Amino acid sequence: MKSIRNSLYLGLTAISLSFASSVFAQQSPAPRPPMDQAKMMEKMKTGMEKHHSMMHDKLKITAEQEGAWKTFIEATKPAMMERGEKMRADRKAMEGLSTPARMEKMLEHSKERLAHMQKNLDALKTFYAVLTPEQQKIFDDSHQRMRHRMQRGMKHRMQERMQGSAHERMEK
Repeated sequence: MKSIRNSLYLGLTAISLSFASSVFAQQSPAPRPPMDQAKMMEKMKTGMEKHHSMMHDKLKITAEQEGAWKTFIEATKPAMMERGEKMRADRKAMEGLSTPARMEKMLEHSKERLAHMQKNLDALKTFYAVLTPEQQKIFDDSHQRMRHRMQRGMKHRMQERMQGSAHERMEK
């Protein structure tokens, strides 16, 4: 009697473990293949152009403000679009450097990014000054919502990476 009960428990345990592992396997997202760098940059550029067009319409930029708008858009292009190839070459070069030399290179890149951010801030202040108070409110509200969407997107991407790396560890 005990051996039948033990066999029954053992069988039920095996079935439930098998069911749980199949459910877990179905819930784990398959890792996405890495996106081609050029394709990613093109997608980013297209998204930014769409955003700029939407903001231009939303702000109802006047003919007098058009020059400031174009200057602002040109000045705030992401550094990655300008330096994409240089950054990839720098990463390769950094692999062979000593730790102190690599740290100096990282500090140099940080200073470049900081200078780019200052350039963006200067362009933003110049453009913001030509906006009416109503346009400033629209601009502020739009960028506040955009910041929240970006944070949610970053959180989602981090979760995907964490799940992907956990999935990869389980496969090994």
